[in-house]
Amino acid sequence: VGGNYNAALFFDGSDDKIEFANTADLCDMGTGNFTWECWVRPTDGSNGGTAVLMGTRNATGSGTGSYLYMTDSTANSNVRFHWRNSSNGSADIELGNSVGCPANQWSHIAVVRNGTKLTLYLNGLDHSSTSGGTNPATVSTDAAKSDAGVFTIGASGVASNFYNGCMQDVRVYKGVAKYTTNFVP
Repeated sequence: VGGNYNAALFFDGSDDKIEFANTADLCDMGTGNFTWECWVRPTDGSNGGTAVLMGTRNATGSGTGSYLYMTDSTANSNVRFHWRNSSNGSADIELGNSVGCPANQWSHIAVVRNGTKLTLYLNGLDHSSTSGGTNPATVSTDAAKSDAGVFTIGASGVASNFYNGCMQDVRVYKGVAKYTTNFVP
């Protein structure tokens, strides 16, 4: 389908996903920096619950890694990133309730680990918050959780939480904190 520029992938919200085998490059972010980013255009502001954009999750659903996802709100799909480390400690960072991805509009999302800080950007602006109120989120220096599963785009590894909308330019950088301040995507 037509994308933000050129072409994009369309996910129908019911069974579309892309899976990559369990490799250290995708499923194990280690103790270093990383960046996950993509352009999204949700079909509507109601995904029917949680919609996973990308992440690692074991194929049986008994364990979770880290994943970027959206949840419903009235007019926007709120963006969140769930971080789980190798010691099973976790943190969720999310955009504030008044900020999200509007339906049928392109938005750029990036999550960056820079040292012990996780930052979630929407359209180049840091909108991160956590339940603890820290901005950006502080995470341990432990390695990211690496379950024996798959890296999936458009759904969770258990074939649920399907994304409904368009997506393009999905990028995963291991060892690189691509953005450390606000930017123009």
